[in-house]
Amino acid sequence: MNVVFVGPIDTYSGYGARSRSIAKSLLTMGYDSVKFIPTRWGNTPLGFLMDENEVELINNIIPSMDTKPDIFIQCTIPNEFQAAGKYNIGITAGTETTGILDTWVDGCNRMDLVLVSSNHSKVVFESAKYTKENGTTSRIETPISVLFEGLDINKYYKIEWID
Repeated sequence: MNVVFVGPIDTYSGYGARSRSIAKSLLTMGYDSVKFIPTRWGNTPLGFLMDENEVELINNIIPSMDTKPDIFIQCTIPNEFQAAGKYNIGITAGTETTGILDTWVDGCNRMDLVLVSSNHSKVVFESAKYTKENGTTSRIETPISVLFEGLDINKYYKIEWID
């Protein structure tokens, strides 16, 4: 099985850090081939991979896809999700509010699976629905799961400061 991961792995951004974590995990999973296509993330600086000597990630970068991968994974905001593989996974932080855009619903529905960062985001995504101009209702039909991203309270915990 071959995997292509698209995300801002070379940026100094939160999505960049998350993308690198996912990319490194993919390399350990035993796929026949894992390749990366770096993207920009807004105006955040590029160059993280060279600055931090991330050789294993650099060595697996490709400029574009020449064949349809078995698994296509994209880490971005949902309106940018593209179904470019045989099985497509969209990863997004989601939102910490009470609603999402209709373009996000459409983007999620292009994928086979969507991964969000929290249970709150999952609930917001799953409860979103829009009425289109033709009167039909649009909601996310794609399965959504939580890929937790956050603090490990067993490692980082509150300490009492001594004055």
